Amino acid sequence: MVIYILIISGLIVLDQITKLLVIKYMSEGQSIVVIDRFFHLTSIRNTGAAWGNLKDQTALLSIISILSVVLFTYFLFKDGDLVNKKIYTISMLFIVAGAAGNMIDRLFRKEVIDFFDFYIFRYNFPVFNIADVLLTLGMIGFIISVIILKE
Repeated sequence: MVIYILIISGLIVLDQITKLLVIKYMSEGQSIVVIDRFFHLTSIRNTGAAWGNLKDQTALLSIISILSVVLFTYFLFKDGDLVNKKIYTISMLFIVAGAAGNMIDRLFRKEVIDFFDFYIFRYNFPVFNIADVLLTLGMIGFIISVIILKE
């Protein structure tokens, strides 16, 4: 169980360090081209949820974040098993860390710092961060583990 706390803590630290670097070295709205017409680093402040939904609903989103962290932490410690349920357990670790990373932003900054900006086939995908990547990968892994593998 200590390993779970270490992994979650490490992922949260990675998320928060990248956000601090964006805050320190980029102004809001600034965009740095990494791969032209494909990948930019763009400093965005999001007061809503995914794709800007629920804009300026920080209190509601903070409550949802806290409940998500508590609920998925419960599932992790109740059902997690890195030997027999690897995908399920890794998914729960990612979900808890991702939810906690964005929860920290909402509670202490009143906004989420986003910066990964991709253009896919001329479509500018909504800007996101490491916590969002963890949440997405965690949910994909959770679905695979529960529905397909029946872990």
